[in-house]
Amino acid sequence: MVNEVSRWERFLTSSFGRYAMGFAATAICLLGRWLLDPFLGNFTPFITLYAAVAFSAIYAGFGPAILAAILGLIGADYWFVPPSTKVSSRRIGNPSEIADR
Repeated sequence: MVNEVSRWERFLTSSFGRYAMGFAATAICLLGRWLLDPFLGNFTPFITLYAAVAFSAIYAGFGPAILAAILGLIGADYWFVPPSTKVSSRRIGNPSEIADR
């Protein structure tokens, strides 16, 4: 008879299961940050991702933690970090004009 502990151990020994755990932890933390967005604003876009990376590193390993960090960086940058500069529609004809701005 198979008990729950052995299923959990088999899940953690497979590479797919470990990386799926890292992906799920990142998705949950990005969802949590999205829910906190009205309160936090643009102040701390990466605050919930520390938990995803730490959880992935402890329970899934180094590779899934790197995956969680990269996916968290991309997701938080896409959804929570506002653009820092505006692209100018004015064409720069001379490179010395850059200094005039």
